[in-house]
Amino acid sequence: MVPLCECPKSALDLIPEAECKEDFGVVRRLAFSRKKLFQGVTSPATTSTIIELAEWANTLAATDDTLTIVTPLIDNVISTPGDHKTQEVSQRTEKRGLLPTMIDAIMLSAKGEVIEAFKKLQCEKVLYVYFFNEDEQIICADYGTDGPGGFKLSQSTFGMQDTVFDGTTPDSDNNALQFQLKQDWSDKKTVLDANFDPLTELSNGSS
Repeated sequence: MVPLCECPKSALDLIPEAECKEDFGVVRRLAFSRKKLFQGVTSPATTSTIIELAEWANTLAATDDTLTIVTPLIDNVISTPGDHKTQEVSQRTEKRGLLPTMIDAIMLSAKGEVIEAFKKLQCEKVLYVYFFNEDEQIICADYGTDGPGGFKLSQSTFGMQDTVFDGTTPDSDNNALQFQLKQDWSDKKTVLDANFDPLTELSNGSS
């Protein structure tokens, strides 16, 4: 990992003007991969190719480590950023980086086979995640000349709970899922307008 504060120091880095806003919006779907970089048909992938549905064909149908899996629709996706790691020295508090960000969501009225498949992600030590929102946008990481890719989860942090039910209303059953993203993950985020609807047009075959 490249340290945030490099030495020796040069001039202050310029902070770019924010010409356009960039929001996550309402996230409704996720995709997971073991690979950091997007495994598109065109190689190397770019932020211009990942927005095309045809570029997802190979990775969604793969049977090896290049496979990307997409989830069913999920709800209440929220992030809780990690606190600063600090050190108390000479009557001051120095910032020493950030703790991981927690991502929480729920899956409503899931079948047992869906719950079981989600839980298998708990066995993965290395995972990367993409977000898809209701505005037909892909939220991913932009790794510059290496191309677009997923955000890295902290090792072995994915988890899904067993079903909560109370019988008070239809569709009240739900399963909570949770994972952590490594510190500084959002430094590379980019929000891309897809030329397709990721909520309905991405599929791992019969899933």
